[in-house]
Amino acid sequence: MRGFEEEYWSLVERMPEVIYSEDEVEDITSMNKALRSMFGFTAIEIISGNITEFIPREALPKAIAVLDQIHEGIDVTVETIMVNGDGRISDFELDSVPIVFTANLSIKLNGGEKTIEKC
Repeated sequence: MRGFEEEYWSLVERMPEVIYSEDEVEDITSMNKALRSMFGFTAIEIISGNITEFIPREALPKAIAVLDQIHEGIDVTVETIMVNGDGRISDFELDSVPIVFTANLSIKLNGGEKTIEKC
């Protein structure tokens, strides 16, 4: 399993798309380089923060509705705004493909789904 995890995280880190994970209270627990680069935050600034902390107040109601859909496993595409590390507000298009972890690892990418049994 350790080799698989290392390969997985190596792949995730190199992906050009933003990838992050969150815990049961929706705090960010990991993220890839694309997220850090796109928004100009360090891992320390992001870890344990809630994704809503990076969304301006005026965009929160829409963002929370979209996040609820993502947490239900629904693919979502939406235009929104985010706050960058330097405080600037930038337009952002979110094309979410949720990855859901259950008893098995269920990985949903590009409309296909692959189940990997835990070892």
